[in-house]
Amino acid sequence: DRTWWRRLPRELTAGLAGPPDVRVLIEPVASGGKVIAGSGAPSAALIRRHYSQAVAVNQEDLGVVLVGLTRPDLRVAMVRGISDLLDGKAAADAGGSQRMAAERAAAFAFELLHLAEPEDVSSGDAAESWTAAGRRRFEASLTFPLVRALLAVRSPGSSAIATALNWDQLLVAHADRGARRRARHFLVEVGETVIAYVVENQRHLIQAMPPALLASVVDGLAGTLHRAALTALGIGHRAGVRADALAVHFAEAGAAWSDLDEGPAYPLRTLAAELGAYGSEALLALPQLTMENLPRLWDEVPRPGAVLGAALGRFPGHGRPGRSPADAYTTDYLRNVAQALDEISMFGIDLAPEVRRYSLTTGYVSLRARDGAPGDGRSAAVGAPPGGTPVEVALASANRILLTGEAGFGKTTLLQWIAVSLARNSMPPPLQKWHGRVPFLIRLRAYREVALPTVDELAAEIAGQARQPPSWCRARLGSGAVAVLVDGLDEMPAEKRPEVRRWLADLIAQSGTSAVFVVASRPIALRDEAYHLAGLEFHRVEVAPMGDAEMSRLVTDWHTATAERLPPAERSAHVARGELLFRTLTNSWQLRDLASSPLLCAVLCALNYASPGGLPHRRVDVYERALAMMLGRRDRDRGVAPLLTDDEQWTLLQYIAQRFLHAGLSEASRQSTERMIATVARSLPNLAGDPASILVELLERSGVIRAPAADTIDFVHRSFLEYLAARSLLDEGRIEDLLTHVWSVDWADVITLAVGSARSSDALRLMRGILDQVDREPPGSARHRQGRDLLARCVSASTRVDIDVHEKVMDLLAALIPPADRAEADAVVALGQAALPLLNRHLSAAGTYPATFIDIIARIGGDRAMGMLREHAARCTAESHDALSDAWSHFDPARYATQVLAAIPQQTVWFPLFDVSRLPFTPLLPERFEVDVFVAVPGHTFPALAAGARIQTIELVARDAMAMDWLVQIRGLTEATFHRLNRLELDPRTGRNEDLRGLMLVDCFTGEAFLDCRSLLCFPALEELIVQGPARIRNLHFLGRLPALRVLLMDDASAVEIGTSVIESASLRDVALPRLPAQDLTLVSGCDNLALLDVRESAITSMDGAADLPELYHLRATDCTSLEDLTAIADLGTLTELDLRGCGALPIEARAHLYGWLPGLDLDERLSLAPDDDVLGLRPATMDDIAEAAGDAVDGDMRDALFEVFVPVEDQDVSPVKPRDGWIVGSLEQIHLPSEESPDDEDD
Repeated sequence: DRTWWRRLPRELTAGLAGPPDVRVLIEPVASGGKVIAGSGAPSAALIRRHYSQAVAVNQEDLGVVLVGLTRPDLRVAMVRGISDLLDGKAAADAGGSQRMAAERAAAFAFELLHLAEPEDVSSGDAAESWTAAGRRRFEASLTFPLVRALLAVRSPGSSAIATALNWDQLLVAHADRGARRRARHFLVEVGETVIAYVVENQRHLIQAMPPALLASVVDGLAGTLHRAALTALGIGHRAGVRADALAVHFAEAGAAWSDLDEGPAYPLRTLAAELGAYGSEALLALPQLTMENLPRLWDEVPRPGAVLGAALGRFPGHGRPGRSPADAYTTDYLRNVAQALDEISMFGIDLAPEVRRYSLTTGYVSLRARDGAPGDGRSAAVGAPPGGTPVEVALASANRILLTGEAGFGKTTLLQWIAVSLARNSMPPPLQKWHGRVPFLIRLRAYREVALPTVDELAAEIAGQARQPPSWCRARLGSGAVAVLVDGLDEMPAEKRPEVRRWLADLIAQSGTSAVFVVASRPIALRDEAYHLAGLEFHRVEVAPMGDAEMSRLVTDWHTATAERLPPAERSAHVARGELLFRTLTNSWQLRDLASSPLLCAVLCALNYASPGGLPHRRVDVYERALAMMLGRRDRDRGVAPLLTDDEQWTLLQYIAQRFLHAGLSEASRQSTERMIATVARSLPNLAGDPASILVELLERSGVIRAPAADTIDFVHRSFLEYLAARSLLDEGRIEDLLTHVWSVDWADVITLAVGSARSSDALRLMRGILDQVDREPPGSARHRQGRDLLARCVSASTRVDIDVHEKVMDLLAALIPPADRAEADAVVALGQAALPLLNRHLSAAGTYPATFIDIIARIGGDRAMGMLREHAARCTAESHDALSDAWSHFDPARYATQVLAAIPQQTVWFPLFDVSRLPFTPLLPERFEVDVFVAVPGHTFPALAAGARIQTIELVARDAMAMDWLVQIRGLTEATFHRLNRLELDPRTGRNEDLRGLMLVDCFTGEAFLDCRSLLCFPALEELIVQGPARIRNLHFLGRLPALRVLLMDDASAVEIGTSVIESASLRDVALPRLPAQDLTLVSGCDNLALLDVRESAITSMDGAADLPELYHLRATDCTSLEDLTAIADLGTLTELDLRGCGALPIEARAHLYGWLPGLDLDERLSLAPDDDVLGLRPATMDDIAEAAGDAVDGDMRDALFEVFVPVEDQDVSPVKPRDGWIVGSLEQIHLPSEESPDDEDD
């Protein structure tokens, strides 16, 4: 058809003889960025080898097509005129081939344009066009600028990141090409995930824009992010990387983009703000996202999209188009709450910036609470369980909660966590009924000197009022869709408390019935009549002290959260120090009591971090630094101005403590305490206020004393009383007063703390005085032992001891070695480093260390103790391995591994490991170590710790929904046992463990979750799979793809999902599937080499499938009560062991024919029947019945055997018994006759 030629204008065809002969081929063309010089070029060979269907090559088409794909308004087609071959190009060009090719290509292209009529693109088509091509352009254009801007926020001062113009410039620091590729893939996934959520959240805005406008906005956004990166350096450090800071910053950068017309301004600012909001949430989810941390990140977070998806999916979105300004503001407010409050600050202690603040989401620990009764909060909780209930459960008991607890018990953090969880819609199950409420957090300490917030100012503390729609807060409050969180009733001055009570009552009166109110206070403030809350229907919940579980979680989470801000090289050691700290706390009852308060536990964590050698070993130092924090410093950091100076508080509290001590008081009346204050006030000329007001200030602000009842004053912790009393006595020079109380148990810790706090001369005087009194007591007497123990504690507390005193004390203490019981062992530990020479002297003679001594040396700790254990390890036996493993928890993990454990001499060391914090250091152990890990309920940090470990066997009690990706990353792991595991989602395409041989699952997958056997393909070397408990398992046929699997043992297969699965395996030899919910044995019919099969108590009705098992010699089908058909095993000549006891549905014919079918059974192993008419509903079988059914199949010997067993009931002279029905394997001696008598002799 040459109509195309006739359509051309005459000026184009003039002078041409006629239309050219055009030949059209629709074939693949290979296009790329390389010039192919000839047919012998490497790229030409590559194309011939892998893309042989290509008929032509060029260097231009690919670039044009890629650009065209980014434009949703364009359709791209390439028309290529072929002018020459790879070889002989010059000759072809000289012959005019290029002109000919151009003419023909032009002819085809113009006709194609003529035939391609313009399309009427509907809105649906436009949306589809955006989804495909436009979205690719959006992502491709913005991914790099967004990632660069986020990295600039996270890297203050790094101008190289902000000014990089492409990936190569951004990743130039990674010299290795593979590292650059991995870094790029990681960052691209981060950027694309953030952009995907922005696109989803703003789809209505993006799809409404014409293509030209969208292209302009995309260009503007790229420029916006470039500008934002240049000016964002340090914004994360200054603003905490929160949505309102980053989003406004990005939006402002977009507004300043002067090259755009007014049309794109609104969508550009909106999309820029969204990129900032979701980008800041991504930075919170990946707090280590810096260029320095990239190598570690792509190892620890191989799928950042999944991590970010979990976080961004909870982030409040703007949703549908046409939302009201109030709804849009609600979303922005929730975003700011989620990010502004997702941080915990350590008040009152000097810390490096990297650990002074850490993530609330990561570091929050669920506390326990004692639930009270409705009322004004005056009465203590009655009838609460000793350990309390989870605080979330207690909070769910009412919508108006009065939250009480002593100073530092976590009330402020709990309110902050409630606000963040509501903003992110991530409340735990007990509190999910609160979802949908907007949180208003009001910290009353900010209103001590100013007016309380009005209803319309409730959101001002978090988000300000600049863009708040009129009456937004009032409308939310009136609807009841709010949670009003009021912190610090006790922090308001007395004269303002009546106003606070009226303000609170007014808020409740204006709120809807479903509104939640949580008001927090220390108990002492609630005794003020101004805070009489009767009539407001508050339900009291009292925060309880932490137990060991909460303490362990807080210590672990504190170190995990703060590790995120440390250099990568320090993180593992930092987390390991947390485990060591918890051991230290639990080994000292004094420190353990201190750590029961969340605040003081966090203080101890901080002190442990700030001290190069860990937590100060001397209690004196711990108490001094903790009290320094509590006495005013914390209030100043929180912006609360104290009325008393630090010196005045110390003086007052020291005197009160001394008076308590002398009077033998643990508590005193308010009146007597005020008299104490009046006495000491004479020595403080600048002290303002009367004794009553000073006592109130100490109660409400110091956190050291409290009022547990209306007229009762005591110290928040006995240790603080003793330390303050010791300091007071030392300041007054009352050494003799201390010595007169040597035999008083109540003064023992006071004397110890005095020795630790005193000047060297005073400490020496005290110890000489104690020694003199001990010397006067008969050796071995109760007082002598009491004085010896006191001296041991004093030696440990002192900083310097006179030589002669030290020698005398050591002579006394030598009697403690070896310790007779745990109390004496604790006394030796209390000696500290001074005990090591005594231990060494005793152990040098013994040659080896008992486990008790290893424990004592480890608890003492220090370099000298490590040296002693290293000497022991060099000559130890296998019996010491457990004790040496336990000792690892008390030392620097890397040094202990390389210096102590490496000295163990055995060629193969079976080494048990119970402390999971040491897992990252197992690669430091010699190759001859076989590490066996035992973990009971691992913490959430366990997967990260285990991922790089070297472990041979592991036994673990899993947490709910615990991720198991780390399992494929452990090299050398040969056996694994898991208890209560309910998640094993592994993809063999992303990683495999080639070493695992044995896997045991105990009480796993018993809930809603299934074990998909597809996940087991990650263990191609698996030989044994053992399942204990009714696990829910599906896709059993995948087991056939495990080439080494020999053993599959389950003790209850009732929850297995069968379907049409058939396991086709050439390796399986031993299979046990009791209670199998199948009609036959088809499931295992593909196991050609199966030798042993156990399907007892199953639902099978026939043996179908068994005929395909040519190697089967043992079959157990006990208690298969529905089994009727045995035909399938008729030709199994290999079957020599068959157990059919309890198979009562088998007909007599099947019983009789078995002997003929299975000649391999010896006479003494033939099958026997003990019929039971009650069980089977059948009459007892007689010999005639069996003979008639069997016919000639039963020979004489078998007749005799059957007759001996199946004696007709009517022929018996005794009452028949009812033995168990069914078939059994075994000799006649194992078969009980109806008379319950065994055969008398061998002939019987």
